[in-house]
Amino acid sequence: MENDKAYITFLGYCLDTTKEIPSCVAHIDWDGLYTFALKQTIIGIYAHTILEDNQALEEIGWMGNKLSFLQIKKWMGAYMRYKSRNTKMNMKAVEVSRKLEADGFRTCILKGQANAAYYPYPLARTPGDIDIWVMTPEYMPLAKRKNFFIDYFRQRYRIDSLTSYHIGFHDGDVDIEAHFTPSDLPGFFENRRLQLYYNKVADRECHHAIELMDDAGSIHVPTADFCLVFQLLHIFKHLFSTGIGLRQVIDYYYLLKNVDWSSNDSSVSGIWQVDREETIHTIKSLGYYKFARALSWIVNQVLGLNEKHLLVSPDEKEGRFLMEEIMRAGNFGQFDPTIQEINKHSNHITRYFKHINFTFRLLRHYPQKVVLQPIYYIFSFIESRNNSRKCRF
Repeated sequence: MENDKAYITFLGYCLDTTKEIPSCVAHIDWDGLYTFALKQTIIGIYAHTILEDNQALEEIGWMGNKLSFLQIKKWMGAYMRYKSRNTKMNMKAVEVSRKLEADGFRTCILKGQANAAYYPYPLARTPGDIDIWVMTPEYMPLAKRKNFFIDYFRQRYRIDSLTSYHIGFHDGDVDIEAHFTPSDLPGFFENRRLQLYYNKVADRECHHAIELMDDAGSIHVPTADFCLVFQLLHIFKHLFSTGIGLRQVIDYYYLLKNVDWSSNDSSVSGIWQVDREETIHTIKSLGYYKFARALSWIVNQVLGLNEKHLLVSPDEKEGRFLMEEIMRAGNFGQFDPTIQEINKHSNHITRYFKHINFTFRLLRHYPQKVVLQPIYYIFSFIESRNNSRKCRF
């Protein structure tokens, strides 16, 4: 536990090296930090400070705790792999976007390389897959849109997965999820409000192009106010299913840090300009305001983001609970033996009941979500069966 506190304190410094160097540097276990960073998928954040942005640390002699040659070699090896993978993912994101746009679709990259773009050093973010929102030239109802894209992608790729909001396939060694809607929610009325919100903002989300590093090309990325809603829901989904990693929280940290709160005009086109009240209203209408306040506490009190950047006021009680979950589970539940045990079961019914039982730990904090989750899982299972027949996996 003491080591974890030191790792988190040092993380706050890595996120903003203009701050004073924390005293924990004198006794950090660098091998333990490496294991922690690996499970939280934030190797690059630490490595960039340790290996590159380390002038201040060098000047004070690392407080007598400088890494050994072998430790530096281990960190450098992982860092170079992530940087190389990020470069490849940038190129693939551009390639996939251009292919789809050449066929008449509008696109924007969700998460992934779009999130990396607002990091101070984008290649430091641990890459995952490519999530791309694909929009038809003319509006289609969701069910029709889904069937349309099943036919489209089945003719070009071997479809690996199909959910209620995206189609998964491989392009080379890169996992790609093509979203016909960005995400969904368990509750019928909440999900209807969410889909109406996505339909409302869809046109504006495919018009913001950014240039990626090393002349990889340009991609379209969503606006900050969209990301403040979409990423919040994405992080919450991890809480209920595979476990939250600090990578998702750091994505939100940098998102908030880049937001321009100066404009109150909801019609502004700037990618970072946000109508705070409108965004809060959207989050409240979907039922995630409490979770937004918990996340605010973490980025403010744990990661050190100045309160002037926050969207909503922090909630310490819920924030502490959420932080405990993050430290217990890690990214995709890599710290949590319960999640790993659930995922081992090949029997869908066994996995279903174990997962439902696991979500009851959240009952005091998010009772409505916990009650709705079993129904959502049943419908998801039925839909996955139907999807299997459609795509002939």
